Parts: sequence; structure tokens; C-alpha cells
Amino acid sequence: MNKVNLYVLDLSDKPYDASRLPLLEEKRRKNAEEAKNFLYKLRTLYSGLLLRYALKEEGEIVPPTPLNVKYNLFGKPFITDGFKNFSITHSGNLVIVAVSQSEIGVDAEIAQKKVYTHIAPKVF
Repeated sequence: MNKVNLYVLDLSDKPYDASRLPLLEEKRRKNAEEAKNFLYKLRTLYSGLLLRYALKEEGEIVPPTPLNVKYNLFGKPFITDGFKNFSITHSGNLVIVAVSQSEIGVDAEIAQKKVYTHIAPKVF
């Protein structure tokens, strides 16, 4: 049976520490630097840092340099250097990284009371 580990980080009390940006791959680093929304900057920074932490916890040897992260046609990140499969999501004050031996996907959304019925036919 395939084991899935989830790593969850609450950003409520986390500072934006720009000195940690060099640990992120180029795309994520640029997104964090250029974002105008503070919470988005925070989620982008900590999603990269949480990924590094999760991979270390999973027994991977994580270099002190940015990970070699690539993106597939759908924007899903992956690492070509033999790392485990992972998925990242962030919403509100949460960042979640899922790690597995098999292909994995994780998603989180803030529950909203407002219903956008005009969008449903396009999405579903």
C-alpha cells in the first residue's frame, strides 16, 4: 500500500524573510519577489521552504542550493533528480505539501459562503 505524508504549515505568525529566497527555485523565487499581495508572497516563500523540509523528513538529500524543480504542461511541479512525488497547495493561511512514492495531488480551498452559480457550467 502506498503511504502519503502531509506537511501542513499555518502562516498566521510567520514573517516574510527575504533572506530565505535564494533557497527557492527561480520560478517560485520570482513569484515571491514580484507579488504585490503580501499573503501570496508569504505562501509562495513558505511553500518552497516546506517542500524542502518535507523532502528532508522523507529521507531525501536536499542540497543547500535551490531544488531542480520543473513544471509539466498543467503547471504541476516535479523534481527530475530521483526525488519522491509531491504536490503543493496553499490557500488562506495554509500551505500543504503531500509526499508519496506514487503520483499525488493535493488541493485546499477556503470555504466561502458565496456561491458562484454562473461559473458552475464552465467548471463542471
